Amino acid sequence: AFYVSASIIAFLYLSDYKYKKMVLLALFIGLFLLSKRSLVFALVFSVLVTFLITGSNVATKIGRVAIALLVAIVFVYLLRILSGIFIDIKFFEKMAYSLDFLSEGDIDGMLLQSGRLDLYDYAKLLFHENFLTGIGWGEFIGKSSMVDPGGHNTSVHNIYLQLLCETGVIGFGSFLFGAAYSLVSSIRAKKMIENFNGTEKDLYNSLFKISFSGQLLFLL
Repeated sequence: AFYVSASIIAFLYLSDYKYKKMVLLALFIGLFLLSKRSLVFALVFSVLVTFLITGSNVATKIGRVAIALLVAIVFVYLLRILSGIFIDIKFFEKMAYSLDFLSEGDIDGMLLQSGRLDLYDYAKLLFHENFLTGIGWGEFIGKSSMVDPGGHNTSVHNIYLQLLCETGVIGFGSFLFGAAYSLVSSIRAKKMIENFNGTEKDLYNSLFKISFSGQLLFLL
């Protein structure tokens, strides 16, 4: 599902592709069928943030904030409606109960129903026992069967908790440093593009949008 989301970002900013709309529609349908709620929200959020920061001046950015808020509200509202209509489709079934829990502010209840709360708590426990260096890369899966309701080996389902658990403060800090450095470098590149007057400026702008949206998607 992550690769489908990344492909959507790439095609979204390819302005000269003949079958762009058809490909985007097919990819969106594929993403919904994969039933990954978090990636759908991460994709929309990444695109909206990129839309906000690429405004050419303050007035444009203020207008884009209003547009982004409107799109976000309409998107959630549509999901609510579609979740009631297409309840037999796995994505919308999962989305329906997620939105119900979120509307009540019961995030723990949502995590408990999905079986993730026990995994989160176990990862936190292992992190506190191995604060500095963690339990070792990839080691959580071998231990997770003790708390997974089905007795299966599984990941934490939260990459940040898994990094803390398996690599400790040292590994987690290294990851955050690399991620922050990458985002800052992208912002610097954006400023260079703004001052560039060559014929390929539009291409560079498109590549920046792909890069920045993709980084946000990955981090989310």
